Amino acid sequence: KARPTSYPRGFFYSIRIVQGLSALVLAGAIFYFIEQLKDSSPEPIPKMFYLASAAIYTLITIFITSIVHCLGRLSANVNATANSFALILWIISFALLIQENNGTVFHACKPSAGADDLGVSICYLYKVLFAFSLIASVSTFAAFTLDVIVYKRTIR
Repeated sequence: KARPTSYPRGFFYSIRIVQGLSALVLAGAIFYFIEQLKDSSPEPIPKMFYLASAAIYTLITIFITSIVHCLGRLSANVNATANSFALILWIISFALLIQENNGTVFHACKPSAGADDLGVSICYLYKVLFAFSLIASVSTFAAFTLDVIVYKRTIR
């Protein structure tokens, strides 16, 4: 039989759902983005690989730690280590994304002189990447914070 966990169920699962959904949306958007640019650019934007790595790492980590959590064996210390690495990846990825798009997020996506539908689509895609990267970063920070709180409770 599984041991009871120290994690509060509501917070634990809510944070993981937000983390997982944002990482899933980002992974799909990034691969779509790379596919769209494949014909117009010989190489995908290298900074997108950081976002893809963060999203895939987060999804794998959530999957593995969820199984361990269901078995009642998830250590807050181990989960905090996994989430701290994910948080570092998200912060780096988000910073690179902000640097890459230089204000695209705060402007309307409309066709301009010489711009085609692909340009407008890429503009919207940047907005999606920005929004979900922010959500993923914040939810990963929340997950890390929850790990620290649970760890402190268990060592008392």
